[in-house]
Amino acid sequence: MWSVVPGVDLQWNDQWKSVLVWGHTEFDDTFESGDTETIDTVHANLWWSPVDNARFGIEYIYGTVDFNDGTDGDANRIQFGAQYTY
Repeated sequence: MWSVVPGVDLQWNDQWKSVLVWGHTEFDDTFESGDTETIDTVHANLWWSPVDNARFGIEYIYGTVDFNDGTDGDANRIQFGAQYTY
């Protein structure tokens, strides 16, 4: 198995930042029908920090998977996050 996950972190100003990441994983040894061969994902998010100790974010994720029996699939996800440090 091997993976690569490059990304870029963009600081737009003191309050806003984004991260864009692509991930790819390949499994070299697949034995059973339906074993996973490859997975690809893209993550794009936006973070807002209105004050120094709080931030809020939203992220979109798109992923695909290929199996060794020729089937495949994909999925979309949106998630939210909040962080407060004290």
